[in-house]
Amino acid sequence: MTDRPNILVFNPDQQRPDGLGCYGGAPATPTIDELASNGRRFTSAFATSPLCSPSRASMFTGLYPHEHGVYGNDVPLPENNTTFVELLADVGYRTELIGKWHLGVPVDRHTGTLWRDAPPGFDSMATALEHDVPPGEEPDYLRYLKREGVVDTDADETAWRDVPDSSVPVGRSAIPAEHHFTTWLVDRAIEFLDSHDDESPFYLQLSGFYPHFPIAPPAPYDRMYDPDAIELPESRTLESFEDKPSLETATVARSDYEEFSEDDLRAAWALTYGLCTHIDTQLGRLLEALCDRNLFEDTVVVYVSDHGEMLGNHGLLWKGPFMYDDVLRVPLLVSHPSIESGETDSLVSLADLPPTLAELAGCSFPAETPGQSFAPILFGERSDHRSTVYAEYLTDESTFGANPDHPIFMVRGKRYKYAVTDGQGEVLYDLDDRPAEIHNRATDPDYRAVKRSVRTRLDRIRPSAV
Repeated sequence: MTDRPNILVFNPDQQRPDGLGCYGGAPATPTIDELASNGRRFTSAFATSPLCSPSRASMFTGLYPHEHGVYGNDVPLPENNTTFVELLADVGYRTELIGKWHLGVPVDRHTGTLWRDAPPGFDSMATALEHDVPPGEEPDYLRYLKREGVVDTDADETAWRDVPDSSVPVGRSAIPAEHHFTTWLVDRAIEFLDSHDDESPFYLQLSGFYPHFPIAPPAPYDRMYDPDAIELPESRTLESFEDKPSLETATVARSDYEEFSEDDLRAAWALTYGLCTHIDTQLGRLLEALCDRNLFEDTVVVYVSDHGEMLGNHGLLWKGPFMYDDVLRVPLLVSHPSIESGETDSLVSLADLPPTLAELAGCSFPAETPGQSFAPILFGERSDHRSTVYAEYLTDESTFGANPDHPIFMVRGKRYKYAVTDGQGEVLYDLDDRPAEIHNRATDPDYRAVKRSVRTRLDRIRPSAV
């Protein structure tokens, strides 16, 4: 590997590992499977939060949510944070973000004025969502759709996000495949590669919107998988919530689930698979573009989601105030000719991603952050990284306001997971139990010593107040 390789990060939104063939999933994802076979595939990578914005902030700062200050969705990244992208820019990287930022409208931390181009550290940004642009402006993707005549000139973001003629957010996208959000991401990325001059390395991040709900792939991906062939998750009918915090059910994740029929749920899985295959197809176009421009051999490729998706497991949909592996475990692949190929079950946190990418780019990263580089695992210098991962939920699901009455804190090792919901109790899962995360062992006398140990570990990490 050169001292400063190019770095390409493809960041799907809300994707479960089993949305990929290389993780044993049903969708056809040949591009990503090949990427995994030529690089490191992490089977135990976990988000720091079950929500987009707090997790994404950790992926930029290497900090936990209570440290970087992004408690809920659409909360701006506080100005006292430094992102690893800024470190890359300082050593000469050309930096580009395409798609979803989700950390507030970019503000210049020195002047307090709106940046018209990009968040801190990025030279430029192609915007996708209305909450990533100043009031009164339209994101680049919506302007593109209008320019191409795909949507009406007076349309807003709902024109491409909403599912037509459906009582639930599941169905076929109104946008044809050639203009779909994920296709546009890759089109813009290829334009970026065409403008690359080889004088400096690049950091290019594609931040997608899918397979996040509304679950709406374009044709023909909406008919690619048969809903009748879907085997629904066993835990959907086993979960009683009787010994779980009531916060788990007082959320849209439960109320939406109760509105779904079994046919709706099967359709959601089948259409999610279609979105995953569409993502794979578009990523294939991008990797081919890298090869055509003789850039692939000197580019570190990272594929990682910000968090997972419940998709009916435990009688819940989407995401929310709970700490199940379904919503915290993410796919993470890192590929480069110099990286050792193979699978690793080493525990890693998404807070570890910034120091890792900084190290690969030859940058120093603050040693005091909880995120720690897993580069030694990539090069076969070490087989294990962490004994536990940590996550927290610090927001009210209904308002996304900070400092709720019942924050949730979780620590997970390879066998045990412990989470406490302030004011509502605790859960302890033996991850060897089957089905997983159904039986709460917190009051089981046989697990008293285990609970004492994991609670002590959690108390060392969690904040005393938020």
